[in-house]
Amino acid sequence: MLYLLFAIGFVTVTCASNNTESENSWRCGIFFAGARGAKPRAKIFLLPKKFPVDCRDPKPEIYSRTCYEIMERSLDEWNLNSPSRIRPESGKTVGDDLCGPIPKDVRPPGLQIGFYMAYCNSDWIDTGLRRAKNLCCKDQKALSC
Repeated sequence: MLYLLFAIGFVTVTCASNNTESENSWRCGIFFAGARGAKPRAKIFLLPKKFPVDCRDPKPEIYSRTCYEIMERSLDEWNLNSPSRIRPESGKTVGDDLCGPIPKDVRPPGLQIGFYMAYCNSDWIDTGLRRAKNLCCKDQKALSC
């Protein structure tokens, strides 16, 4: 299992690769993205909030649009050069936190960070939103792609 620890805003959550845990709800997540429309590659962060739904009458287009809008507003917070929220005294950055668990160097074009949603125990569904700049890593430290 791949475990990643990441902080956004004031929330720190440890996420493991596992089910979406979205029974009778929908939720948003941030992942290393696959190709547009494809499944994500690895989980970075799940919003802790689960939004209740009636799974007998799901409305995935509404969930996707809402997730997109929530995440779009937070994109400015995704500065990979900001100080680590996990180890602020270490001199490491948010990008270093993301690169830390990756055992190999990541060369350009790098890893794309994408935003996904899941509902009623579905697989993760691509909202289409991506962070503009990709993540590259050398020796488990972030660097510009």
